[in-house]
Amino acid sequence: MTGFAVLERRVNRRCGEALANAIAIVANHEHAGVFEARSEVALEYGLGYVPTFSGADLRTEEDDPIDIVTPDGEPLFRGTVKKIDRDGSGWSQLYLQADD
Repeated sequence: MTGFAVLERRVNRRCGEALANAIAIVANHEHAGVFEARSEVALEYGLGYVPTFSGADLRTEEDDPIDIVTPDGEPLFRGTVKKIDRDGSGWSQLYLQADD
């Protein structure tokens, strides 16, 4: 990994921590990041809204269960990771599906 890549990952991690409004608990790891209950996304058939979580160095895979809580531990969301967009610099956006 180049020096720039290392710096970029560090900056992404610090920015994610500074902007965090929630904690994702996935695969027995806690990750600070940004939770949006209704994020507008382009779906196969048009625009729609899905819950998303974005953060740095997220250790998860599609179909993993996920819980999202406030920094104080109040529950915000419980569901499954349905899709992951990784940008190659350590930042990921998770598209979520709520449990029924």
